[in-house]
Amino acid sequence: MLFDNINLFLVDLSAVFNALIVAVLDRRKISNVLYIQSIWLALFPMILVPYSDTWVLPFVSLYLLSYCIVFHSKFNGILRVFLAIIGGSVLSASYFIKPSAIIPFIAIFLVEILYLFKKDDRRKKKYAFIILISSLFFIVSTGITYRYLQNANNSETYMKIDRSRTMPAIHFISMGMAGDGGYNKEDNLAMAARPSKKEKVEYSKRKINQRLARMGIFGYIKFLFHKQNKNSSDGSFAWLIEGHFMSAKVASKGLKAFCSKFCISEWQTFSGF
Repeated sequence: MLFDNINLFLVDLSAVFNALIVAVLDRRKISNVLYIQSIWLALFPMILVPYSDTWVLPFVSLYLLSYCIVFHSKFNGILRVFLAIIGGSVLSASYFIKPSAIIPFIAIFLVEILYLFKKDDRRKKKYAFIILISSLFFIVSTGITYRYLQNANNSETYMKIDRSRTMPAIHFISMGMAGDGGYNKEDNLAMAARPSKKEKVEYSKRKINQRLARMGIFGYIKFLFHKQNKNSSDGSFAWLIEGHFMSAKVASKGLKAFCSKFCISEWQTFSGF
């Protein structure tokens, strides 16, 4: 129950930050995002299960809010610099919770580079200095926070961690190239059977080469489209495919039974399974 309550707080906090993002960009749309967030919180199963996927949400929302204030608001320079420092620190923290959480930042970085080629001299001259200063503070705070968290992670003694069981990043790349691009039981068990990091990395490299050779260039491109379709089909991130999140016994009669059966049937319909 403690972890459920923490999960509930963090997911709700993410929704609050999302609403603030919209308020910064366009206050006229604030009612829209409140309705969207309310429906999402009422129906989406993520709110039920404490997991890194949900605990990282407010961190992602906060660094997105920081970005919007720094680059797309009319707040004063001091507030922008302060939010840049917060954003950098939160970005590093989100990486330690779930590395894939920094993907939105990578997308933002690439888009901002493209905007440098857009002809808008007035805006560039007006905001160039404060954006430059804010960006520098953002980068510095990101580096300092990462270094601090890395040292804290390596030196903590509260929990005994078996480093040999750490999954290397290449394992997730390899696993993402099998089946539908999601969780793969075979790869996961193979990692558990290999005691050293070197063996895990070698196995993953071998699997990547085998899968690329089997699919070929055009086959791999086709696979990526298929994987993207699976990722974005219904927003449930495979709750009825991976694991047993929805397999618990439900009530046999009454309102609870109706709601449980309705939710499961709807997810099956939307997912196509």
